[in-house]
Amino acid sequence: MRIYLIGAGVIGRYHAEAIRKLPAGEPVELKAADPNVQALAAFTETFPEAKSYSDARSMLAEPAREDDIVIVGTPPFTHFELSRMALESGRHVLCEKPLVMNGQEAKVLLETAKRHNRMLGCCSDRFLGLCKT
Repeated sequence: MRIYLIGAGVIGRYHAEAIRKLPAGEPVELKAADPNVQALAAFTETFPEAKSYSDARSMLAEPAREDDIVIVGTPPFTHFELSRMALESGRHVLCEKPLVMNGQEAKVLLETAKRHNRMLGCCSDRFLGLCKT
């Protein structure tokens, strides 16, 4: 499984910590993209196993696999374009809240997910890691 984080700031680190807690088994390749050089450097210092990219487009350029997941953890006004790009790349998408800024954007994302036979979800990171497994 490959998990692609778009956004290496606080939200991205929350998700990366949760990914580390996944049960042992199939290995997870972690990848992170962020144009903020400092945020990306701090992320890779904490998560040296992650492959880093300066932008999401180059990170998603490699051919998609069936179990690829993209997590969008960037400012809300970027969610629509980044989620659509990830879906169009052939990957499942989990986007932080709010999913989009209006109903039309939500409709377009849902149609894009259906057209590419991908799952689309929305979440809030504030509860990640609180449950013991």
